[in-house]
Amino acid sequence: YKDSEMTKLESFLVQEFGRQNSQKFTRACLEIICKSMCILWENCGFMIERLSKIYFDQSLTIEVREEIFLKSLNQSAKDKPAEWKGFSLMDLIETTEKFFNATTSYKDK
Repeated sequence: YKDSEMTKLESFLVQEFGRQNSQKFTRACLEIICKSMCILWENCGFMIERLSKIYFDQSLTIEVREEIFLKSLNQSAKDKPAEWKGFSLMDLIETTEKFFNATTSYKDK
């Protein structure tokens, strides 16, 4: 990753999706899917710092945030990329939000 903090998000995604789909996927499979998700964030210009600013921006509603992300992500990926085995862009957006809610401390660099 260009942003070393992205590995924390990847680990969180693996854990979260693993809890939701424990019978469906092996850990190795989830790791591949989540790495692909994090790479997509980076390819769309969303590093952890930028993501946190958007997620913690109180002036943005959930709908506006989702619109911002979907607009960018849709330019680089389908709604359900084949390599994500059924996971969607909304799964990525919503679970990334859980990551920031769990971290809560805002980093200002």
